[in-house]
Amino acid sequence: MNVQLLQDSVEVLKTNLGGGLLATDIFSTNDYQSVAGWNSNPTACVLFGQIATSMDKSLKDSGFPGLGKYFLLHLVDEKMVIVIPMGNYMWGMLIDGKRVALGLVLNVALPKAISAFEEALIAK
Repeated sequence: MNVQLLQDSVEVLKTNLGGGLLATDIFSTNDYQSVAGWNSNPTACVLFGQIATSMDKSLKDSGFPGLGKYFLLHLVDEKMVIVIPMGNYMWGMLIDGKRVALGLVLNVALPKAISAFEEALIAK
């Protein structure tokens, strides 16, 4: 894993979402500590890490497939939380849906973020 490339991934997300990105962190699933981010929220790292782990276990225990590339929570006031689980890391983001279109998030920003995230995790 290359921490500088992780931070570069955050910059890619910031560029693609502009003012629609409110906060973001890439954090370890071992201790839920942020390794890269912007407008970081350590509490959110821990809690959403636990939610993602619990949700994945619940899905599998129910006989459903586990989590895929990401999950999205639609919140009040057009806010969204997106979490990308990737091995020993997760990337969480808080997005203002009033400032950025869902299509841009799902079809442009997320694929670019996932690609940058994958590259950073395999780089030395």
